[in-house]
Amino acid sequence: MLPPRTSAARPRHGDAIVTFGQIPPATEHRSSESRPLSRPARARWITVTVMMVGLGFALGAALSLTTDSGGVAPGRDAPALEAIDVRTGDTVRLADFRGHVVLLNVWATWCKPCEQEMPSMQRLHEALFDQGLRIVAVSIDRSSSQKVLDWVEQRGLTFTVLHDPAGRIERIYQTTGVPESFIIDDQGVIVKREIGAREWDTPVQLRLFRQLLRSPSADRSNDSVGSGVFRRERDSQ
Repeated sequence: MLPPRTSAARPRHGDAIVTFGQIPPATEHRSSESRPLSRPARARWITVTVMMVGLGFALGAALSLTTDSGGVAPGRDAPALEAIDVRTGDTVRLADFRGHVVLLNVWATWCKPCEQEMPSMQRLHEALFDQGLRIVAVSIDRSSSQKVLDWVEQRGLTFTVLHDPAGRIERIYQTTGVPESFIIDDQGVIVKREIGAREWDTPVQLRLFRQLLRSPSADRSNDSVGSGVFRRERDSQ
């Protein structure tokens, strides 16, 4: 006996009809790519964007310090500077050291790395003073010049120490902190910039200073000497 014949169910309105070889239509869904970012994700993206913009400004500022015409860098004139001599109370200008190779040092009594490099600066001073080297250490302490002098004398330092309580040298020389030093040739041009403490009487350092002290130049008492700060300040007198 044959099984009873059944008729195929007729599709209801709205049902999808699938035949062999056809791909059923995909059900509608929202991909993860098109979903809106959650609140924490948006916050992270905003933070990253702000950091990138800030980094861009920082890099631009750093480049401007070394590339613009007013930058303080090797090969450029040392900016004019004046401060108080802690021993005499007189105002001393960088131009007063014209005709000499100068180690200009920015420091403070509260700075431990500054204190650590002072003995080597004293030894350098004793070794090369007679050959024409002048060490000029400018303190940016906010205390009195007498307190700076007391600190200096307690450590037996005999090179020139100036006091700039307003910290003008930090702005003029665009320093990043203390200690920071500038080697300036006898014509007022920056030869080298050193950030951080150094051992100033090593063979390498001594060789550099001796080379600068031996470098040929015109008569140092002549008005033609100095293309840098020494010449400019002298012409303004």
